[in-house]
Amino acid sequence: MSRKHDDWMTRYDLLTALRAAGLALGISVVALVIMVASDEGGAGFPSRLGRLASLVPLAGGLGASIVAAQARARGEALALGALGVRPSRATRGAAGGGGLVGALGALLPLSRRVDLGSLFPRLPPTTSWGAAGPNVLRDAAHGIAVRSTGEILRLSEGGRWGQGMPTLEAVVLSGSGGLRAATAAALFIAAIAVPLWGVASSGRVRRIAVGVPLSFAAIAAFHLVAAERVSSTALTLAPALLLADAWLLHRVSR
Repeated sequence: MSRKHDDWMTRYDLLTALRAAGLALGISVVALVIMVASDEGGAGFPSRLGRLASLVPLAGGLGASIVAAQARARGEALALGALGVRPSRATRGAAGGGGLVGALGALLPLSRRVDLGSLFPRLPPTTSWGAAGPNVLRDAAHGIAVRSTGEILRLSEGGRWGQGMPTLEAVVLSGSGGLRAATAAALFIAAIAVPLWGVASSGRVRRIAVGVPLSFAAIAAFHLVAAERVSSTALTLAPALLLADAWLLHRVSR
């Protein structure tokens, strides 16, 4: 650290930021490789990018947490504290590096080339066969038709057709800008909150008591939005609460 340890950015901050960003990027790449290797082949790259977007803020938080833990283990945090540097100030670089990577991942949902359908699971519509013309039966829910000759035809891919229910993927890809914006906003808040919360000094019991319920709340929000039970703005609730808790932890540690 420089002599003016309250400077906005020091060489130590830059070093820890680069380390946290590097770890976050590495974790994100590993997550993408695992997704590609474990997929059954039906999921395309746009769908994988959608899932990756939800994981990058977590990768940023994990990278920042690792760097902060290394600083404590090496005695860097103790030495900085002896110089009068506040704990929240000493972890600024790590939180910033992890948050930057997470924020870049939060931009992915804004691209229409990214399929967000995998983030909003929905039960498939039930099978519904009906006449589609002379000697033709169709299942509009699954987008197929069968002729009397036994020939199987595929109808319009993934979109609205007849009385069939459109999949959420089709709605998202066809231009639901509000859902994309809400998803990006939630992930952006998470990109800031998770690294700040991860580097803050806190007991294990408190982390479990706060982190587990908020994790379930975040997952439940995506399911409820997919089921059209709540507004898409509900996606931002859990990340906002985590950000508030991170702010409280850093304020107490000053």
